[in-house]
Amino acid sequence: MNTNELTKYIKNYLENAKTRSAIMLTGAWGCGKSYYIQNELVPALTDEEENRCVVVSLYGIKSLEALSKSIYLEVRAKAFIKKSESISRAKIIGKTIVKGVASFFGVDINVSEESLNQLYQSIDLTGKLIILEDLERSGLGILEVMGYVNNLVEQDGVKVLLVANEGEIIKYKTKEETVKGVKKEIKKIPTTKTEKYLRIKEKTVSDTKTSSDAKNMLKQITKSKDLPDTNIVNVNVNSIEEVTSFTGLKSNDNIEWIVASEPMMSSQAVLAVAIKVKDGSNVDTIKQEILNNVDMSKWICVTAEKLYLTNNGNVIFFVMSDADWAKTVYDNFKNYVNNDIGKELEKTGN
Repeated sequence: MNTNELTKYIKNYLENAKTRSAIMLTGAWGCGKSYYIQNELVPALTDEEENRCVVVSLYGIKSLEALSKSIYLEVRAKAFIKKSESISRAKIIGKTIVKGVASFFGVDINVSEESLNQLYQSIDLTGKLIILEDLERSGLGILEVMGYVNNLVEQDGVKVLLVANEGEIIKYKTKEETVKGVKKEIKKIPTTKTEKYLRIKEKTVSDTKTSSDAKNMLKQITKSKDLPDTNIVNVNVNSIEEVTSFTGLKSNDNIEWIVASEPMMSSQAVLAVAIKVKDGSNVDTIKQEILNNVDMSKWICVTAEKLYLTNNGNVIFFVMSDADWAKTVYDNFKNYVNNDIGKELEKTGN
Protein backbone atom coordinates (compact mmCIF):
# COMPACT_ATOMS: atom_id res chain seq x y z
CA MET A 1 0.00 0.00 0.00
CA ASN A 2 1.54 3.30 -1.10
CA THR A 3 0.95 6.60 0.68
CA ASN A 4 -1.88 7.67 -1.64
CA GLU A 5 -3.73 4.42 -0.97
CA LEU A 6 -3.06 4.76 2.75
CA THR A 7 -4.51 8.28 2.78
CA LYS A 8 -7.64 7.10 0.96
CA TYR A 9 -8.00 4.27 3.46
CA ILE A 10 -7.71 6.59 6.49
CA LYS A 11 -10.09 9.12 4.94
CA ASN A 12 -12.65 6.38 4.36
CA TYR A 13 -12.26 5.26 7.99
CA LEU A 14 -12.87 8.82 9.17
CA GLU A 15 -15.84 9.52 6.96
CA ASN A 16 -17.59 6.18 6.50
CA ALA A 17 -16.53 3.58 9.04
CA LYS A 18 -19.29 2.66 11.50
CA THR A 19 -17.17 0.45 13.71
CA ARG A 20 -16.31 1.84 17.14
CA SER A 21 -12.63 1.00 16.97
CA ALA A 22 -9.29 2.62 16.26
CA ILE A 23 -6.85 1.96 13.42
CA MET A 24 -3.07 1.75 13.65
CA LEU A 25 -0.10 2.74 11.51
CA THR A 26 3.04 0.89 12.53
CA GLY A 27 6.58 0.90 11.24
CA ALA A 28 10.20 1.04 12.35
CA TRP A 29 11.80 4.27 13.49
CA GLY A 30 12.99 6.25 10.51
CA CYS A 31 10.51 4.83 8.00
CA GLY A 32 8.72 8.19 7.72
CA LYS A 33 5.49 7.78 9.67
CA SER A 34 5.59 11.30 11.15
CA TYR A 35 6.66 12.83 7.85
CA TYR A 36 3.76 11.14 6.10
CA ILE A 37 1.28 12.40 8.68
CA GLN A 38 2.47 16.01 8.65
CA ASN A 39 3.15 16.34 4.92
CA GLU A 40 0.53 14.09 3.31
CA LEU A 41 -2.25 12.99 5.65
CA VAL A 42 -2.93 16.27 7.48
CA PRO A 43 -3.00 18.34 4.24
CA ALA A 44 -5.29 15.75 2.64
CA LEU A 45 -7.73 16.05 5.55
CA THR A 46 -7.61 19.84 5.65
CA ASP A 47 -9.93 22.06 3.64
CA GLU A 48 -10.53 25.79 3.55
CA GLU A 49 -12.83 25.68 6.56
CA GLU A 50 -11.10 23.39 9.00
CA ASN A 51 -8.22 21.14 9.88
CA ARG A 52 -9.74 17.76 10.68
CA CYS A 53 -6.70 16.27 12.43
CA VAL A 54 -5.74 16.48 16.10
CA VAL A 55 -2.11 15.34 16.26
CA VAL A 56 -0.64 14.63 19.71
CA SER A 57 2.63 12.91 20.58
CA LEU A 58 2.52 10.49 23.51
CA TYR A 59 6.25 10.95 24.04
CA GLY A 60 6.89 12.00 27.63
CA ILE A 61 3.22 12.11 28.67
CA LYS A 62 3.00 10.55 32.12
CA SER A 63 -0.69 10.67 33.04
CA LEU A 64 -4.07 10.25 31.39
CA GLU A 65 -5.02 13.70 32.67
CA ALA A 66 -2.01 15.21 30.85
CA LEU A 67 -2.97 13.32 27.71
CA SER A 68 -6.53 14.64 27.90
CA LYS A 69 -5.17 18.16 28.37
CA SER A 70 -2.88 17.81 25.34
CA ILE A 71 -5.74 16.66 23.13
CA TYR A 72 -8.07 19.35 24.47
CA LEU A 73 -5.57 22.17 23.96
CA GLU A 74 -4.72 20.93 20.46
CA VAL A 75 -8.40 20.98 19.55
CA ARG A 76 -8.80 24.51 20.89
CA ALA A 77 -5.57 25.71 19.26
CA LYS A 78 -6.78 24.54 15.86
CA ALA A 79 -9.99 26.53 16.35
CA PHE A 80 -12.13 23.54 15.49
CA ILE A 81 -15.12 24.74 17.46
CA LYS A 82 -17.38 27.48 16.16
CA LYS A 83 -18.80 29.71 18.87
CA SER A 84 -22.29 29.37 17.43
CA GLU A 85 -22.29 25.61 17.93
CA SER A 86 -24.58 24.13 20.53
CA ILE A 87 -24.85 20.67 22.03
CA SER A 88 -26.83 18.30 19.84
CA ARG A 89 -27.37 14.59 19.53
CA ALA A 90 -25.35 14.61 16.31
CA LYS A 91 -22.29 15.86 18.13
CA ILE A 92 -19.49 13.47 19.05
CA ILE A 93 -18.35 14.53 22.51
CA GLY A 94 -15.11 13.11 23.87
CA LYS A 95 -16.40 12.46 27.38
CA THR A 96 -13.25 10.53 28.17
CA ILE A 97 -11.25 13.66 27.30
CA VAL A 98 -13.62 15.96 29.18
CA LYS A 99 -13.28 13.95 32.36
CA GLY A 100 -9.50 14.01 32.08
CA VAL A 101 -9.42 17.76 31.45
CA ALA A 102 -11.81 18.41 34.32
CA SER A 103 -9.59 16.39 36.62
CA PHE A 104 -6.48 18.23 35.40
CA PHE A 105 -8.01 21.66 36.04
CA GLY A 106 -9.70 20.62 39.27
CA VAL A 107 -13.27 20.89 37.97
CA ASP A 108 -15.78 18.74 39.89
CA ILE A 109 -17.97 17.49 37.04
CA ASN A 110 -20.36 15.87 39.49
CA VAL A 111 -21.21 19.23 41.03
CA SER A 112 -20.81 21.88 38.33
CA GLU A 113 -23.20 21.19 35.46
CA GLU A 114 -22.38 24.57 33.95
CA SER A 115 -18.65 23.80 33.92
CA LEU A 116 -19.37 20.38 32.43
CA ASN A 117 -21.48 21.87 29.61
CA GLN A 118 -18.80 24.45 28.86
CA LEU A 119 -16.25 21.67 28.44
CA TYR A 120 -18.66 19.62 26.33
CA GLN A 121 -19.25 22.58 24.01
CA SER A 122 -15.52 22.96 23.42
CA ILE A 123 -14.70 19.36 22.58
CA ASP A 124 -16.86 18.46 19.58
CA LEU A 125 -14.93 15.82 17.66
CA THR A 126 -17.45 15.19 14.89
CA GLY A 127 -15.56 14.56 11.67
CA LYS A 128 -12.21 14.83 13.44
CA LEU A 129 -9.38 12.30 13.59
CA ILE A 130 -7.29 12.08 16.75
CA ILE A 131 -3.77 10.97 15.82
CA LEU A 132 -1.71 9.69 18.74
CA GLU A 133 1.95 9.32 17.78
CA ASP A 134 4.87 7.60 19.55
CA LEU A 135 2.81 4.94 21.33
CA GLU A 136 5.94 2.97 22.21
CA ARG A 137 7.59 6.06 23.76
CA SER A 138 4.74 7.03 26.03
CA GLY A 139 5.54 7.81 29.65
CA LEU A 140 2.35 5.92 30.44
CA GLY A 141 2.06 2.17 30.40
CA ILE A 142 1.06 0.85 26.96
CA LEU A 143 -1.93 -0.98 28.44
CA GLU A 144 -3.11 2.22 30.16
CA VAL A 145 -2.97 4.14 26.88
CA MET A 146 -4.82 1.38 25.05
CA GLY A 147 -7.54 1.36 27.72
CA TYR A 148 -7.94 5.12 27.31
CA VAL A 149 -8.20 4.77 23.53
CA ASN A 150 -10.71 1.96 23.94
CA ASN A 151 -12.94 4.30 25.95
CA LEU A 152 -12.62 7.00 23.28
CA VAL A 153 -13.60 4.79 20.38
CA GLU A 154 -15.99 2.34 22.01
CA GLN A 155 -17.87 4.59 24.41
CA ASP A 156 -17.54 8.03 22.80
CA GLY A 157 -17.43 7.05 19.10
CA VAL A 158 -14.26 9.08 18.45
CA LYS A 159 -12.06 8.22 15.45
CA VAL A 160 -8.46 7.49 16.48
CA LEU A 161 -5.30 6.68 14.52
CA LEU A 162 -2.54 5.19 16.66
CA VAL A 163 1.00 5.55 15.30
CA ALA A 164 3.59 3.16 16.69
CA ASN A 165 6.71 1.12 16.22
CA GLU A 166 5.28 -2.21 17.31
CA GLY A 167 8.72 -3.75 17.04
CA GLU A 168 9.46 -1.93 20.32
CA ILE A 169 6.22 -3.11 21.95
CA ILE A 170 5.78 -6.73 20.93
CA LYS A 171 8.43 -8.90 22.55
CA TYR A 172 8.96 -12.65 22.52
CA LYS A 173 10.53 -15.22 24.78
CA THR A 174 11.90 -18.66 23.96
CA LYS A 175 10.21 -21.63 25.56
CA GLU A 176 11.85 -25.01 25.91
CA GLU A 177 10.17 -28.36 26.26
CA THR A 178 11.57 -31.76 27.11
CA VAL A 179 11.00 -34.59 24.65
CA LYS A 180 12.11 -38.04 25.86
CA GLY A 181 14.49 -36.47 28.32
CA VAL A 182 16.06 -34.13 25.77
CA LYS A 183 15.47 -30.40 25.89
CA LYS A 184 14.15 -29.11 22.60
CA GLU A 185 13.77 -25.42 21.81
CA ILE A 186 10.46 -24.44 20.24
CA LYS A 187 9.42 -21.26 18.52
CA LYS A 188 9.30 -17.93 20.29
CA ILE A 189 6.14 -17.03 22.18
CA PRO A 190 4.86 -13.60 23.28
CA THR A 191 5.82 -12.37 26.73
CA THR A 192 3.06 -11.97 29.30
CA LYS A 193 3.04 -8.20 28.80
CA THR A 194 2.84 -8.65 25.03
CA GLU A 195 -0.08 -11.06 25.38
CA LYS A 196 -1.97 -8.45 27.43
CA TYR A 197 -1.18 -5.80 24.81
CA LEU A 198 -2.37 -8.02 21.96
CA ARG A 199 -5.62 -8.81 23.80
CA ILE A 200 -6.55 -5.18 24.36
CA LYS A 201 -5.35 -4.28 20.86
CA GLU A 202 -7.69 -6.89 19.41
CA LYS A 203 -10.55 -5.24 21.28
CA THR A 204 -9.52 -1.65 20.46
CA VAL A 205 -7.91 -1.66 16.98
CA SER A 206 -9.81 -2.97 13.97
CA ASP A 207 -6.99 -2.74 11.41
CA THR A 208 -3.22 -2.19 11.31
CA LYS A 209 -1.29 -0.80 8.35
CA THR A 210 2.48 -0.98 8.03
CA SER A 211 4.68 1.92 6.93
CA SER A 212 8.05 0.61 5.79
CA ASP A 213 8.61 2.14 2.38
CA ALA A 214 12.22 3.31 2.41
CA LYS A 215 12.00 4.01 -1.31
CA ASN A 216 9.19 6.47 -0.67
CA MET A 217 11.31 8.17 1.99
CA LEU A 218 14.17 8.69 -0.46
CA LYS A 219 11.75 9.84 -3.13
CA GLN A 220 10.31 12.45 -0.76
CA ILE A 221 13.59 13.86 0.50
CA THR A 222 15.23 14.04 -2.94
CA LYS A 223 12.19 15.57 -4.67
CA SER A 224 12.90 19.16 -5.68
CA LYS A 225 13.11 21.17 -8.89
CA ASP A 226 16.62 22.18 -7.83
CA LEU A 227 17.85 18.59 -7.44
CA PRO A 228 18.98 16.27 -10.25
CA ASP A 229 16.86 13.32 -11.38
CA THR A 230 17.74 10.07 -9.65
CA ASN A 231 16.87 6.37 -9.72
CA ILE A 232 15.88 4.70 -6.45
CA VAL A 233 17.11 1.13 -6.17
CA ASN A 234 17.23 -1.76 -3.72
CA VAL A 235 20.82 -2.78 -3.13
CA ASN A 236 21.45 -6.53 -3.06
CA VAL A 237 22.69 -7.02 0.52
CA ASN A 238 23.73 -10.58 -0.30
CA SER A 239 26.38 -9.18 -2.63
CA ILE A 240 29.43 -7.92 -0.72
CA GLU A 241 30.55 -6.10 -3.88
CA GLU A 242 27.31 -4.08 -4.07
CA VAL A 243 27.27 -3.34 -0.34
CA THR A 244 30.84 -2.08 -0.49
CA SER A 245 30.25 -0.08 -3.66
CA PHE A 246 27.33 1.83 -2.16
CA THR A 247 28.44 2.12 1.48
CA GLY A 248 32.12 1.30 1.90
CA LEU A 249 31.21 -1.48 4.35
CA LYS A 250 33.30 -4.64 4.04
CA SER A 251 30.68 -6.95 5.55
CA ASN A 252 26.93 -7.48 5.22
CA ASP A 253 26.57 -9.37 8.51
CA ASN A 254 24.60 -6.64 10.30
CA ILE A 255 22.60 -5.32 7.34
CA GLU A 256 18.87 -5.93 6.82
CA TRP A 257 18.39 -3.76 3.74
CA ILE A 258 19.89 -0.92 1.76
CA VAL A 259 18.03 1.50 -0.49
CA ALA A 260 19.89 4.06 -2.58
CA SER A 261 19.09 7.07 -4.74
CA GLU A 262 21.67 7.38 -7.50
CA PRO A 263 21.98 9.64 -10.55
CA MET A 264 20.47 8.79 -13.91
CA MET A 265 23.72 10.03 -15.45
CA SER A 266 26.89 8.36 -14.16
CA SER A 267 28.84 11.59 -14.59
CA GLN A 268 26.92 13.23 -11.72
CA ALA A 269 28.33 12.90 -8.19
CA VAL A 270 25.07 12.21 -6.40
CA LEU A 271 24.25 9.47 -3.88
CA ALA A 272 21.78 9.17 -0.98
CA VAL A 273 21.63 5.90 0.95
CA ALA A 274 19.43 4.47 3.73
CA ILE A 275 20.71 1.38 5.57
CA LYS A 276 18.67 -0.67 8.04
CA VAL A 277 20.98 -2.50 10.46
CA LYS A 278 19.96 -5.44 12.59
CA ASP A 279 18.82 -5.03 16.19
CA GLY A 280 21.74 -5.10 18.59
CA SER A 281 24.23 -3.81 16.04
CA ASN A 282 26.68 -1.08 17.03
CA VAL A 283 25.25 1.73 14.91
CA ASP A 284 28.02 4.23 15.70
CA THR A 285 30.73 1.75 14.71
CA ILE A 286 29.01 1.07 11.38
CA LYS A 287 28.60 4.79 10.76
CA GLN A 288 32.28 5.38 11.37
CA GLU A 289 33.21 2.57 8.98
CA ILE A 290 31.04 4.16 6.29
CA LEU A 291 32.62 7.57 6.90
CA ASN A 292 36.12 6.11 6.67
CA ASN A 293 35.64 3.87 3.65
CA VAL A 294 32.87 5.06 1.34
CA ASP A 295 34.25 6.07 -2.05
CA MET A 296 33.45 9.72 -2.72
CA SER A 297 34.96 9.40 -6.23
CA LYS A 298 32.93 6.42 -7.44
CA TRP A 299 31.63 8.24 -10.53
CA ILE A 300 33.24 8.99 -13.90
CA CYS A 301 35.72 11.87 -13.55
CA VAL A 302 33.81 13.54 -10.68
CA THR A 303 34.05 13.58 -6.88
CA ALA A 304 31.44 14.43 -4.27
CA GLU A 305 32.26 17.67 -2.45
CA LYS A 306 30.52 16.83 0.81
CA LEU A 307 29.22 13.83 2.76
CA TYR A 308 26.70 14.06 5.63
CA LEU A 309 25.93 11.03 7.79
CA THR A 310 23.61 10.30 10.73
CA ASN A 311 21.05 7.77 11.93
CA ASN A 312 17.49 7.49 13.14
CA GLY A 313 17.40 4.51 15.46
CA ASN A 314 18.84 1.59 13.50
CA VAL A 315 18.38 3.28 10.13
CA ILE A 316 21.62 4.91 8.97
CA PHE A 317 21.40 7.63 6.35
CA PHE A 318 24.08 9.41 4.38
CA VAL A 319 24.21 11.64 1.34
CA MET A 320 27.17 12.81 -0.72
CA SER A 321 27.20 15.25 -3.60
CA ASP A 322 28.02 18.90 -4.19
CA ALA A 323 27.81 20.85 -0.95
CA ASP A 324 24.46 22.57 -1.55
CA TRP A 325 22.60 19.52 -2.84
CA ALA A 326 23.96 17.25 -0.11
CA LYS A 327 22.99 19.72 2.63
CA THR A 328 19.48 20.12 1.21
CA VAL A 329 18.83 16.38 1.11
CA TYR A 330 20.43 15.85 4.52
CA ASP A 331 18.20 18.52 6.08
CA ASN A 332 15.18 16.95 4.35
CA PHE A 333 16.02 13.62 5.99
CA LYS A 334 16.30 15.21 9.42
CA ASN A 335 12.93 16.86 8.89
CA TYR A 336 11.49 13.53 7.69
CA VAL A 337 12.39 11.88 11.03
CA ASN A 338 11.45 14.94 13.12
CA ASN A 339 15.13 15.58 13.96
CA ASP A 340 15.20 12.36 15.99
CA ILE A 341 18.77 11.55 15.01
CA GLY A 342 22.00 10.24 16.44
CA LYS A 343 25.53 11.59 16.17
CA GLU A 344 26.11 13.66 13.02
CA LEU A 345 29.23 13.09 10.94
CA GLU A 346 30.51 14.82 7.85
CA LYS A 347 33.40 14.65 5.43
CA THR A 348 34.81 16.77 2.62
CA GLY A 349 35.89 15.09 -0.63
CA ASN A 350 39.46 15.35 -1.92
